[in-house]
Amino acid sequence: MRTLPIYLTTDGLVKYEKTDTITKTLYDTKEKKVLTRNKTVIAQLNKDALAPHLKIIESNLKRVVVPGLNCPHRVMTPEEVGCLIDELKYQYKKLFKVLLLTGMRYPEVFTLHKYPRLFTDNKNFIRMPSYKTTATMGERNIILNKVGIDDTQDFIDYYKESDKEIPKAGSWVDILRRASKKAGLPPVKAFKYECKKGSEQWEVRKSKLVDGGKSPNESASILMKDTMNHKTFRFCPQLTLGGNESINQCPICGAYKLKRVGDWYDASWDAWTTRRSYENWLMKYYPNNHGDICKSFGHNIDTANAHYKGDGFNKEEVDDMKPYVKDWVIKNGGR
Repeated sequence: MRTLPIYLTTDGLVKYEKTDTITKTLYDTKEKKVLTRNKTVIAQLNKDALAPHLKIIESNLKRVVVPGLNCPHRVMTPEEVGCLIDELKYQYKKLFKVLLLTGMRYPEVFTLHKYPRLFTDNKNFIRMPSYKTTATMGERNIILNKVGIDDTQDFIDYYKESDKEIPKAGSWVDILRRASKKAGLPPVKAFKYECKKGSEQWEVRKSKLVDGGKSPNESASILMKDTMNHKTFRFCPQLTLGGNESINQCPICGAYKLKRVGDWYDASWDAWTTRRSYENWLMKYYPNNHGDICKSFGHNIDTANAHYKGDGFNKEEVDDMKPYVKDWVIKNGGR
């Protein structure tokens, strides 16, 4: 096993900046989340009566990423996958395998569980509708090889017959982190910090809203948790300060009012780790079939080139991929 895992993609701290363009967002005040930014959907909803808990928010804020605070995303090797599976409970082994060998986004596994006919009517692929408003295709066929077909059927049967529930995305990441620690996989330590100045600004804006200040931009800032005010952010010292665990100055406002929140956590795991890993394997193993791989995973070739290059694997690791990726390629329209 390598001493450090591969990291091919990173994300940064998200904040908002003002622009000259007004965008509209459909927001659910009960679930406290954005439902869609699709212009066509919102235009239609504007003509109809909205439910009381739904609001259309106008905003001139644009999401941007602050460089320098990047946290890595893990891309597993076959050996690391084997070590991790050994440490997972039986019910989570089923979930992990179906996520890995289908490359589904995490919300899509709930769709498959609820509508198993998406697989059982086809058997050698999953016809998955897209839940993303920014997706490049409305639905896609998720290609499966023999081991993928077997593990998908096992997943459907197990969760149908048992009373086990599929964990939410945040819980799933915690499960992966615990299993990774037991398996001895190297962590990437990150810390959460709170900017007191940002917290003070947050409370002021919140009180204004309570007092009746409901301008479009202010409402959007509050409801979307206004990361421009950076109440908390995460920081990975291994990538930015060479292992130094402390940071003194807020990277957004420059304030020296920082407080660490909680202990370090392994930042390399997220709910997309299995999807990211399997697509990188396929890109490496089938260099002449990138078009089919992109269609199966539901994005275009530009996205694949940016995040799923298939780089960094040695010959031994590529050989270890064979049991997972064998016979994946479509031939003559079939398998």
